[in-house]
Amino acid sequence: MSIAPISLASGKTPVSKLVPQLAGKSADELYDHATKILSGEGATDESKLMHAAIHSPANCNAPPTDNELKTITSWLSTQQ
Repeated sequence: MSIAPISLASGKTPVSKLVPQLAGKSADELYDHATKILSGEGATDESKLMHAAIHSPANCNAPPTDNELKTITSWLSTQQ
């Protein structure tokens, strides 16, 4: 599973101003935002773009499962 565009998946150094720093944020907050993006409920243009990219027919990867998302957001919350 790919979690780009975060630099080397550390969550500390976004590669764009449009990508927020994820490291160290609350796991609950990260999970809430991620599930909104994945479901298409994200309010920002960036959220809508991420949703479209994940659900694009050109994307061969399946979106993360709920358990995978909880694991990812938990890990990101521990990064400083």
